[in-house]
Amino acid sequence: MVYCRTCLHSKYPENKTAKFEVTDAKFKCPSVEKCNADQLSWEEFWVGACCENASRWTENFFKSEFLTLANNIYKKSRKEENEAEIIVEKAEKEIENCKKALEAAEKKGKEAHDELNEKKKWRKTVQKRTLFLANEAMKEDNSDLETDDAEENKESRAENEDKTDGREDDDKSCKVCFEDYDKKECLRATVIPRGHQSCFKCLSSLPEKICPTCRAEFTKDWNFTRPYPGTFKI
Repeated sequence: MVYCRTCLHSKYPENKTAKFEVTDAKFKCPSVEKCNADQLSWEEFWVGACCENASRWTENFFKSEFLTLANNIYKKSRKEENEAEIIVEKAEKEIENCKKALEAAEKKGKEAHDELNEKKKWRKTVQKRTLFLANEAMKEDNSDLETDDAEENKESRAENEDKTDGREDDDKSCKVCFEDYDKKECLRATVIPRGHQSCFKCLSSLPEKICPTCRAEFTKDWNFTRPYPGTFKI
């Protein structure tokens, strides 16, 4: 059941367990010369918070009750203010702690960023050095390769020169009688596998079968069906 304070004391004067609850009803200005306020809370109504006239109303019927209620409201307001102050202090401490944590985090983040930059710098230095060494090693390898290629080319040229030694001159005349080839008595013949040429007559008449160009020994082996009278095998 819900009762006002007067009815409660009148009907149940010995009741000590009843709990007072502030009504959520809305009130108009309590002054005789009312202002336009019509949504006052119960506490605002008794204190006369809406206007100066309302704060001065002192009808005899409500004087003592007004003072008691005003005093109770004041005490409640002080309590709520103290609670709010405690909340503010806690909030300020939390803000301060958060600021310190933020400063520490920012400092840590800056240190981590600086360390990252140092590591990047070091990695780039190592990378440049590695590339330099790799290029130097490649140059050395290319130099060795060029040397090997040069030696191989030299050997190959020497081989080719050895194989073709005297062939240009052989194409013109015999190295023994110095007659031009393809005359009636100076038919071209070849010592194989060296490929040195002289006329068939001179090669056949040599007392020692030795190539007049390279001094390699050979044996007579000709075939009259070839364009030239024959060839000689070493």
